[in-house]
Amino acid sequence: MDRRKRALRACGAVARTITKRRSRFGPEGLHWFVLLAHPRPRASRARRSGGAYVSAWIDFRLYEGALLLAKHYVRDRGWRVRSVVDHRWFDRLSDVAPKSRRWFREARAEGACFIWHWYPRAVRSRG
Repeated sequence: MDRRKRALRACGAVARTITKRRSRFGPEGLHWFVLLAHPRPRASRARRSGGAYVSAWIDFRLYEGALLLAKHYVRDRGWRVRSVVDHRWFDRLSDVAPKSRRWFREARAEGACFIWHWYPRAVRSRG
């Protein structure tokens, strides 16, 4: 490959990187949060579950608003949000791992998507 093509390819890579940085929280992306939640006594699955990690895909441009919406919907189901474990911004569907693309599409269509990963209560020993 000649130098011109290599330079052009390198410039294209740099331009894509700069564009990606500028487009952070752009109009086409989604927020993805992982929230740690514990059930309140009245919550569904409260007796069987010790807690849950909730993957929340939110179609809202501002970070604070997206986080507020995610927490609202988790609390609305009777759970307490303990902490935000992870947060990422995804510009396009191609940025998302193939196994998670269906959740990205659903959040784009519906405005939000929640995937609950419950874990069981800790067994207490009678000792």
